[in-house]
Amino acid sequence: MKKHLCSPRFYFLCALVSALAACVVQTIAYQSAYGKFLENYFSATSPLPKIAIAFSVLTCVFGIVAALLSDREQISEQTFKGDLSSLPAAVGFLAGAVFLLFSGNTSLIYAIAGCFLLAALYNVLLAFQLIESPTVIALIGFSNIIGCILLIGHFYFDTSMEMNAPVKISALIALLFTALFYTYEVKALLGTPHPRFISILTVCTAGIGALASIPLAFAYIFFHCFDYTMLNPASGLPFRHPEYLACSLVMIGVCITAAWRICRLICPKESQ
Repeated sequence: MKKHLCSPRFYFLCALVSALAACVVQTIAYQSAYGKFLENYFSATSPLPKIAIAFSVLTCVFGIVAALLSDREQISEQTFKGDLSSLPAAVGFLAGAVFLLFSGNTSLIYAIAGCFLLAALYNVLLAFQLIESPTVIALIGFSNIIGCILLIGHFYFDTSMEMNAPVKISALIALLFTALFYTYEVKALLGTPHPRFISILTVCTAGIGALASIPLAFAYIFFHCFDYTMLNPASGLPFRHPEYLACSLVMIGVCITAAWRICRLICPKESQ
């Protein structure tokens, strides 16, 4: 038992399980307690959102402990690789961009969609190593960061959603961690890697993103938490706040990429 408690793999595994638990609990919370008494808020009597947040925070704690216990060289080899682990993020950014292009009605939304299209290209280039120069790939990779920052700005100044609404808060924090995640990935491409910090950001992105990815997509598509009674005349979509659904599509891809890389840290021999 003591051996397991000193093993970084044990804590990376705990982080992965905790992120999955946060995702499941938050999904149930949207289905059972969202918008029942007050629009854009969970029911005050439901403990599920708080439990999901606790699992999310626990994921980050496990990630920090695992990184501190890990061998720096092993993290460097396993956390950041140009392989297929980048593909889910590429699909997520592409889906988010396409959705924004169809739902957008401002120049800022179209700019964000353009950044997300470049972000999808970056992740494809990284997955298949289609360009030999890491500097060129890194320059394209700035689109991930810029797109996330622009969407953070859009959400922050969006007056149609309350500032303390759970959807807005989870989206803002998830996008912030995603921007940091890609900032350090780009730094690694440019020759200044920070292995332990990258591994921490990888776990935290999975943990925080678990609240803003699959649960929010389910809330939109299956639970009808954000439906209009008729089509939105501005976008032609049956959803209120469609940009948050686009954010959730991006976060699904990024979270799967992060989880894939966590699995590599759990089973390094099998991943090489």
